[in-house]
Amino acid sequence: MLRRGVLVYTFTLLCIRASAQSVISAHAGLIHFFEGAISVDGRAVPAINGRFAEIPEGSLLNTNEGKAEILLGPVTILWLGPNSAIRMQRNSLADARVELLEGSAVVQSTELPPENAVTLIQKDSQVRLSAHGLYRIDATLSQLTVRSGQAEVTNGRESSVINAPGRVGLSSGLTTPLAKNEPDGLEQWVQERQRAIAAANLNSARMEDSAKPSKKRLRRRGRAYPAVMTPVPRRSW
Repeated sequence: MLRRGVLVYTFTLLCIRASAQSVISAHAGLIHFFEGAISVDGRAVPAINGRFAEIPEGSLLNTNEGKAEILLGPVTILWLGPNSAIRMQRNSLADARVELLEGSAVVQSTELPPENAVTLIQKDSQVRLSAHGLYRIDATLSQLTVRSGQAEVTNGRESSVINAPGRVGLSSGLTTPLAKNEPDGLEQWVQERQRAIAAANLNSARMEDSAKPSKKRLRRRGRAYPAVMTPVPRRSW
């Protein structure tokens, strides 16, 4: 079971990395994908193919009954569930700071450079994320879930480092083990997005392969396209 989870996590990171690199932004807070009617500062975000809206620094994004996928860096993605709201406190790629005001968010990060930082804020608590990490933060419960990676939690003058999977009460500081629960609606949607990213990467790989010089294509004629995608099990949470 543990081995399967590691494979799923590693594969997902690779998928996210390839997908995010196709969209370049000078700031954190680019809305990479969304479903439903979301808004920024009360204005509806239009769905236009090939165009990606950004959340300006200091602005508020509300998902209403929708969901949103937001790039906080080239290889860091935040998924925001329904009835959730975030404020982009700082949109610098070197020091992205996002405040969760309502609802729930899942964040996944990989290869975060040492000079860069991604910080989640919930009330008086600040959570600094590490590379190769998978996290969830819930505003209603004031709770951080660390699936993998490391998180530095600061509350007032107190600071602690969480370097093992578990759930942390941001106000109480109490840590509890992860329960073996089935994925909820947000987590199921995250898994769907991971699979969609994987499919897009596979299609991109095929297009790149078809554009290679004809000699290479001739050497591969008669041979099926190699499998580059590992199936993602239904349950990765």
